[in-house]
Amino acid sequence: PYCACHWDMSRQSERSRWDELIEADLHSILGGIYGMRGDYPQCQHHFERCLRAREAADDLAGVAASHSNLGYLWQLQSECERAIEQYRVAEEIAQRINLRYALIFANLNMAWALVSLSRYAEAEARSRTAMALAQEINDQRNYAQCCDILGLIAARQGEYDAALARYDEELALHRALGSAPEEGSTLVNKANVLLMNEDFAGAQALLQLA
Repeated sequence: PYCACHWDMSRQSERSRWDELIEADLHSILGGIYGMRGDYPQCQHHFERCLRAREAADDLAGVAASHSNLGYLWQLQSECERAIEQYRVAEEIAQRINLRYALIFANLNMAWALVSLSRYAEAEARSRTAMALAQEINDQRNYAQCCDILGLIAARQGEYDAALARYDEELALHRALGSAPEEGSTLVNKANVLLMNEDFAGAQALLQLA
């Protein structure tokens, strides 16, 4: 009888954990919907509920994702320092469980936030960390994202040739992956660099291609 009772309790415990995970997913979806609508207080409410449910279910990968979502929400509101705090929590959890995809996202997200704060050296270091991780696991899409942000950092600092080289590397990856929207976006980024360098004809040609 003791064993049967213990088995039933285990089943109940497991069922409760799945309830928490289902609730977390629903709050994550709702948070995303409100975020796209620009209703940031409701978005924050659902993302925080999602975080609590994932913590209750001991879903560390989900907890890391929730902190990244909250960081991005703060970044949308130009609260970049608060965003970075959330990304660092996501990074710490991802390191603890050796979740390299989450580490890539945390470093890339921090890099974008640091660029917004004009902290280019720190942003470049984060981008290179993400790039090395992406190379390790052959994650070409996120490697391309690293090229994108490194190109932006170079352009912001007047290093136009370096920026164009990064965008060319990114462009080749998008073409190899068949990512047409990303290819168009990279062409626009290249055109912006040419405009900064007063190459108006070259910029016009890229914009028409985009």
